[in-house]
Amino acid sequence: MRTRSGFVVAVVVMLGGLVPSAALAQQVDAPTRAAIETLMDLTNTKSLPQQMAGMAAVQVVDGLKRTQPNLPEQANQVVRDVLNTEFAKMMQGPDGIHDELVALYAKHFTLDDLKTLIAFYQTPVGRKAITEMPALGQETTAAAVRWSQANAGRIMGIIQDRLRSEGGAK
Repeated sequence: MRTRSGFVVAVVVMLGGLVPSAALAQQVDAPTRAAIETLMDLTNTKSLPQQMAGMAAVQVVDGLKRTQPNLPEQANQVVRDVLNTEFAKMMQGPDGIHDELVALYAKHFTLDDLKTLIAFYQTPVGRKAITEMPALGQETTAAAVRWSQANAGRIMGIIQDRLRSEGGAK
C-alpha cells in the first residue's frame, strides 16, 4: 500500500500547488482568458486528467497486486473506471481546477507570450511537440526512476556517512 499512499500524497501536493486564490482567477481579462483557453485546447491540457488517471491506475493496481497477489482482474477495471470518473472532475467538476489553471497561465504568461505560444503550437513542429511530449515525459520519468532505484543504496550510504561524520547520527 506504500505506492498507493505515496501516489495520494503526490497528487494532494500537486493539487495543493495548483490552487491560487479565487480572486486571482477572477482577475484574468477577457482577451487573456480567451488566449489561455485557445492554448489549453491546442496543447490538450484538458486531457491531463485522463493521462493522470491512467498513470495512477497503473500505480494503484500494481500496489494492490503486491499486497494482494490473488487480486481479481476485474479490480483493474474498477480502479480505472473510478479514477477516470474522479479525475475527469478535476477539469469539469464544480470543484475543478480549470479556473485556477487559467489564473496560473495568466500569472506566468503575458498576452503577447500566449499569442506567441499559440502561433508556435500551430506550426508542424509545435503540433509534433504536443503529440510527442507526453511520451517523452513518461520515458524521462521512467529513466529517472530507474536511476533513482539503481543509486538509492549508494545515496543512502553517503547520507549515513555524512550524518555520522557531522554528528547527526550514530
